[in-house]
Amino acid sequence: MLALHKDSIFDRLFLWFSSIFSAIPGFLVAIALMLLFAQTLRLLPTSGMNGFKSLILPAVSISLSSTMMITRMLRADLLERFNSPYFEMARSKGFSFRFATFKHLLPHSCSAILPFWSNYLLGILGGSTVAESIFALPGMGEWILKSIHSHDYPAIQAYVLVMGLFCWVIFIVTDIIQLALQPQLRRS
Repeated sequence: MLALHKDSIFDRLFLWFSSIFSAIPGFLVAIALMLLFAQTLRLLPTSGMNGFKSLILPAVSISLSSTMMITRMLRADLLERFNSPYFEMARSKGFSFRFATFKHLLPHSCSAILPFWSNYLLGILGGSTVAESIFALPGMGEWILKSIHSHDYPAIQAYVLVMGLFCWVIFIVTDIIQLALQPQLRRS
C-alpha cells in the first residue's frame, strides 16, 4: 500500500518510524513497550503467562524491527518493478493499476524478499530468548539459559540440533514457496 502512495504523508511517516525502529535493539523496544502499555496505560501485563494478553508485548517487541525492514524492502522492490515491461504490458491490457500491482508485481516482489523473511524468522527465534527473560515467560529460551548456566551439555547439544533442523526446514520451505511463486525458477 505504501508503494501505491509513494511520497504521501503516510509513506514518509512509515519510513521515518521504520528507520527508528530498525536502529533500536529489540530489548530496548521491549522495555519501552512495557513502560508504555503495561506501566503507563495499564493495558497489558508486564510479565508472566496470564493468557493471550501476556503474549502481545513480547511478540510485538520481537517482530517489530523485522517487520519494518521487510516492509521497507517490499516497498522498494515494488517501486522498482513499477517500470518493468511486464507491468506496463499488464497496464496496456486494460488492467487497473491496483489489479496489475497485486496480480503481476506482488508475487515477484514477495519471492524477492522471501529469503530475507526466512532469515528474519530465524532471528526472531533467537530474539525470543531475550524476550522470554525480559517478560519472565517460560519457554525454550529460559530452558537453554538455565542449561548453559548449569553446564548441561546434552541439553545444549539437543537445543543446537533442534534449532539446526528448524533452520533447515525453514530454508527448504522457503525454496518451495519461491518455486511456487516464480515458476521460471523451475526451469533452471
